[in-house]
Amino acid sequence: QVERMLGCKIESEKCVEIITNLGFELVGKNEIGEVRNYFNKGIGALNFLAFPILVAILLLAHDAVFLVFQRGEFTSEATAMVSTALIFLSFGIIPYVFRDCITRIYYAFNDSKTPFLIAVSSIILKLLFNFLLVNRLGIGGITLSTTLVTLINATLLGVLLRKKMDMQFGVYFKNIAKTAAASAITYAVCLIAYNSFFVLDLAFKFKDYAKYPITIFTSVFRFI
Repeated sequence: QVERMLGCKIESEKCVEIITNLGFELVGKNEIGEVRNYFNKGIGALNFLAFPILVAILLLAHDAVFLVFQRGEFTSEATAMVSTALIFLSFGIIPYVFRDCITRIYYAFNDSKTPFLIAVSSIILKLLFNFLLVNRLGIGGITLSTTLVTLINATLLGVLLRKKMDMQFGVYFKNIAKTAAASAITYAVCLIAYNSFFVLDLAFKFKDYAKYPITIFTSVFRFI
């Protein structure tokens, strides 16, 4: 639901559909180089969308949950718990995009068995991670385990695909490193700006509060 709300899942499905159709066509023509080319272009476009979403969640998770949900029995503790879970889940956006795209490459090679077996093993791994993390992190452990399982799933799909074709993932990692660096800079700038406005807001509030001792002192002086 979070992914659909942010638009990432909808755009991902559109791009994945294009990759799937092109994959079937190009594999049928044995144009493996073009498969790799369109894969890198498609996943690059999705990462260009996914990283800003990740940055936005890291910056605004607590405030967004507070604004939308915190009322009545939904206390500040619940807000902190849900925002933490959301942050853990947000790190799964990047491997989620990779997993969905590369799974379609398997389908283009008429191989649905490998993704299926990896998905089944991921369910078992998810149970293990839940057992290890939920007692320590609560609801955050559930979302963190989801992110870890998605990452492992994507990694296995990428490694095993080498048996069918050389994807040259160096290009992918180079592009994702650039996008991640730009996103990290954006996050740092936004965080500094946010903290600066927060400090400035406190300064104005302190200025207002400082009037009260002065008023009291003036009243006492006039009384005397």
